[in-house]
Parts: sequence; C-alpha cells; structure tokens
Amino acid sequence: MTWRSILAALGLLVILGQGGHAGEPPASGNRDEAAAAVEARVGELLEAASSYLEEDAAKREAAKTALVEIGAPAAPLLVARLDSTNIMEQIALFDVLPRIGEPAVDVLHAAFLGPGSPQIHRGAITLIGKIGSRRSAAILTQAATDGDWAIRAAAADGLGRLAADLPEAREHVYKLLGDEDWGVRLRAVWAIGDAGLGGEVKALAPLLEDAHFGVRLAAAELLAAQGTSGVAAIARRLEEHNPTRVGKLSCLEALGRTHHPGAAVHVEPFLIDADAVVRVYAARAYGDTAAQTGVVLCEALLDEEMDRNVRLALQAALTAIKARIGN
Repeated sequence: MTWRSILAALGLLVILGQGGHAGEPPASGNRDEAAAAVEARVGELLEAASSYLEEDAAKREAAKTALVEIGAPAAPLLVARLDSTNIMEQIALFDVLPRIGEPAVDVLHAAFLGPGSPQIHRGAITLIGKIGSRRSAAILTQAATDGDWAIRAAAADGLGRLAADLPEAREHVYKLLGDEDWGVRLRAVWAIGDAGLGGEVKALAPLLEDAHFGVRLAAAELLAAQGTSGVAAIARRLEEHNPTRVGKLSCLEALGRTHHPGAAVHVEPFLIDADAVVRVYAARAYGDTAAQTGVVLCEALLDEEMDRNVRLALQAALTAIKARIGN
C-alpha cells in the first residue's frame, strides 16, 4: 500500500491541498504541489531521523520533533514506510507515530485493514496498541483472533492499555491468556500487569503450570505482587489442583517472591517432599517468607537432610531468616 493510496482512502489529499474558496476543492495543480511539498519534507526529515551516526543524535531528535509537529499530514507517508528494511528508519517510525498519536489512528487502521504486507500489518497494529485510542478497541479485538501470532501479541498489548476502562477489552485480554502461542500468553500477562488488573488471580494461577517457563515466571511475579490474595491463589493451586512437578516449582517460586509471612505455612509441607528439587525450591521460598519459628525448623531439617543441594538451600534460608529477625 503506497502513501497515496492511504491518503486517497482517507480523503486526506484534500487536507494537504491549498488554495480555492471555502466549500470548493483546491485546484488540482495546487493540491498536487502541496502534497509533493509535504512528501519531500517528510522524506527529508525521516532520512535525518534515521541517521545511525552517534554525532547525529541531536539532529535525529530535531527531525523527529519536526515530524511530530507536521502531524496528521505526515502520518500516511510514515505509515507507508512500515515495511522499510532500514532498521534506523523503523526505530524512528516507532518513535514518531506514537507521539503523533490520535491524528495517526485512522491511517493506521486503514493500513492494518488494507492489503499491505505482513510487516505493515504487524507494524500498524503494534502502533495502534501503543497509541491506545479508545477508537481502536474494535480493531484490536479483531486482531486478537488473527492467524499471525505477532499480531495477536500486539493486540494483547494494545487491549491491555484499554482494559482498565473498557470491560470488553479486559475480557479479550483474559481470553488471550489461553492462546496457543506462548509469546501471546506472555504479552497478555504483561498487559494485565500494566493495566493494574493482577487482582484477577483466578485467571493467572493456572499459568503457574504453563508449558513455557517465561509465562510461568511472569505469572509468578504478577501473582506475588498481589499480597494476601496472591498467596491464597498460589496456595490453592498447590493444595487443590495436584500440580505437576513444574507446577510445584513455579508455585513455590511465586510464594517466595511474595515475601509474605503468611506464605511460609504453605511452603512447609514441601520442605520434606520426596523430590529433592522440590525441597530446594521450598527451602528458598521458606527463607524469603518464614518468621522466627522458621529457624527451629530449618535447623531440625539440616540434622536429617542428606542431599547436598537441599542442605545448601536450607543453610541459605536459615541465614536469611536470622538476618530478617535481626533487622
């Protein structure tokens, strides 16, 4: 999709025109001259904004600022360059277009819905999400079911920006937690965290047994940040869902990350688990959560524990608990 076809689709050639009387279209010659002048200026600025030389940093920023000031007339020309193979140009585009913001939204919608290349579609939906206009809710919802995982991931990010205020956006972010691609699930977890919606612990707890470690870690971090409600959700996962070995490790990791004294009681049963790796994770979590009574338990376990790695973890836990008591 060329910049001219985007302009034509949105009727923006008239915006770029000059001359003529009120209510009349500008003369064709004037319109073409004005459009050509804008095209030349935007091209010049984009080239300056895409310089890779360290000494050109000030020039790059000045060019980006000038493009933002041009605003809506520059947007179609910039969007048409989203399939550029110039990395510095791509960086400039992803800096400038979000700063143009709302005036670029319609152009980006047209680019995403139009017949452009996959790179333009991916770039457009990513930028739509970054701008976070409420007018983009329907487009982002559509993108959340796209066959391209990168587009669904960008949709998760964009819907997350709207989720705090739009219940329908929030609903679709939660749906993406069950996406078949781990990259989409990870972005959905991040989006929930960025939107301040981590309190919906029921949706997050199952991800502690996700097939991908990155998703498990992100869910553990977000649940851990929820305090008492997070501890309760993780504990339920441990005690009521018969988790896999990986699930146990993730839950123990998450409990430790809470640094909540109420978590220690849920960790204690796993300090004597038959699996030495589980005992190691339990010891680490216990060291991060146990109160003074944990000293006695750690010392008693050290008297009987034979596994070297578990002993090291128990000794580290004992040191951590004593230091916390001392402080």
